[in-house]
Amino acid sequence: PWLNPCATLLKTKIADLNLKIESPKIPVLSSVSGRIIDRANFSKQEIERLLCDQLITPVRFPDQVRGVLAAGMAHFVELSPVDVLSPFVEQI
Repeated sequence: PWLNPCATLLKTKIADLNLKIESPKIPVLSSVSGRIIDRANFSKQEIERLLCDQLITPVRFPDQVRGVLAAGMAHFVELSPVDVLSPFVEQI
């Protein structure tokens, strides 16, 4: 709840900047919705909403992993100095 004012401010700033948000060239997995966003289901309004919701909603990592698996992807690469997320992927 304490980040709600930040999310509201971000929403205002995004509107003020009139950002050029285009459909992704490669699919993007939302940590807010757990869904894949690609050219077929892209909307500028949804991206703006997801950017703001990113501040105030929990990360849906298990849903992200399941979404990737359901899309037919089976290989995960973690770019980190330490394996942090890989053990969680193995549990899902």
